[in-house]
Amino acid sequence: MKTRLAFLPVFLACVTAAQGQTGAAPQDPLAEEIPNYTRPDHEIAFAGQPPEAVFAKLKEAGFHTILSLRHAEEISFDEKKAVEDLGMTFVNIPITNSTITDDKVEQFSRVVSDPENKPLLIHCGAASRVGGMWYIYRALFDKAPEEQSLEEAAARGLDSPVLEAVVLDYVKKRKGQPE
Repeated sequence: MKTRLAFLPVFLACVTAAQGQTGAAPQDPLAEEIPNYTRPDHEIAFAGQPPEAVFAKLKEAGFHTILSLRHAEEISFDEKKAVEDLGMTFVNIPITNSTITDDKVEQFSRVVSDPENKPLLIHCGAASRVGGMWYIYRALFDKAPEEQSLEEAAARGLDSPVLEAVVLDYVKKRKGQPE
């Protein structure tokens, strides 16, 4: 009997390790319906464009605000109406690689930092602009280290080398660093 009980802690350790390797934490079901969806915490999620039918599920999941970084002509439906008809707040800060301005960055920061907007989903077409704006926000407003900010931006969707160069340059100029 002692032999079997001595084996139990080893067995439990192996089972626990195996569960950790297989991602025992439950997957957010929204990740199956929204491209490039990540939600590192309860407050903010990052994504590509949600399909129109998924906004009701975002509402059910507790989201309060949808922040779109897309231009209206990029979207095949009236996203503002779809979101507001469900009682959520819709904010649009359309950006491209060439239209990241101080005004838009300040507006982004106000939306992201306002607790009244949370839980918040930030999206664009595929999440690259989301990651780019997140990099700027973390580096300039949260004063996070550049490497950490860039890692977070990549994890949230920044995968365009052109946009990465734009946001890195933007931050360097705002910090007064030489190019």
